[in-house]
Amino acid sequence: MIRILFSGISEADVMAAAEWWQESLKGIVEETKITGVEVLGPAPAGIPKIKERFRWQLILKGAVSTDLRKVAGTLLQRAGIRFKKVTVSIDVDP
Repeated sequence: MIRILFSGISEADVMAAAEWWQESLKGIVEETKITGVEVLGPAPAGIPKIKERFRWQLILKGAVSTDLRKVAGTLLQRAGIRFKKVTVSIDVDP
């Protein structure tokens, strides 16, 4: 499992980033024809706001760790600095 956490001052920016990542992750899963990988979310994080920063998350779930890492790595290469006002952190095996 991989948790992708988005945080920022504007909730709209954070939601937009999380939705873009969700669509992109689903597209990469289809492109690479990797089976058994599921994208859950986006949804508010367990603690949705810390120090005036909104937090949303995605969960990338699957049985094979290398497949999950391949999907996440491919998206990281494509994402670049698309959302400058949103911080993205990735936690493998949270």
